[in-house]
Amino acid sequence: MNYKVTEKRMIDRRGFTIIELLIAMATFSFILLLTTIVLINIGGLYSKGVNQTKIDDATRYIADEISNKLRYSSVSSLQEAPDSPETGAYCVGGYKYSYSSQSDSNPNFLRKIPLTTGTDCKYYPSDQSSGSSLLPANTKLTYFKVELATSGSTNYFKIKTSLLYGNFNNANLSDYSTTCKTGSEYTYCAVSRLETVVTARLN
Repeated sequence: MNYKVTEKRMIDRRGFTIIELLIAMATFSFILLLTTIVLINIGGLYSKGVNQTKIDDATRYIADEISNKLRYSSVSSLQEAPDSPETGAYCVGGYKYSYSSQSDSNPNFLRKIPLTTGTDCKYYPSDQSSGSSLLPANTKLTYFKVELATSGSTNYFKIKTSLLYGNFNNANLSDYSTTCKTGSEYTYCAVSRLETVVTARLN
């Protein structure tokens, strides 16, 4: 009788088998892997949202900057000096807005340069180091255009701007219609487009 009681107590203390431990470890590893994937995706979405907010703010800032100059200028004060669809300059309100877009091999910039006596409204390669930049870090200009339009007897200006956050290799370049490529490797790409209409107060 005593022998049987001792044997039962030994059986109760034997614990997990190796197979049970392997199954538990595999289950835990699978749950840990899923959790890691979810956290990585959440981090990527957060970073993309932050980048999109930054580039949207930059696009609005450019539109506001130029709108304020155009709003209180005469329609004849806008000077255009486009060298090509990708490079040129616009002058209004005592400033030149010189730009170069859609190029990794050439300087890509949008800069606000004060006009001084004797200077003309024309794009120069040296503009890339003059004045102040209107583009934040890691941002590229993909399209920029300011034009005068008329509707009936009303004159107005139209400003179109498109910015890309990241590398041109991460985007499908198409002037104003540039879009980010899809896929997890393009998480840090963001595009912002804005078209603004400004009524000229002085005809």
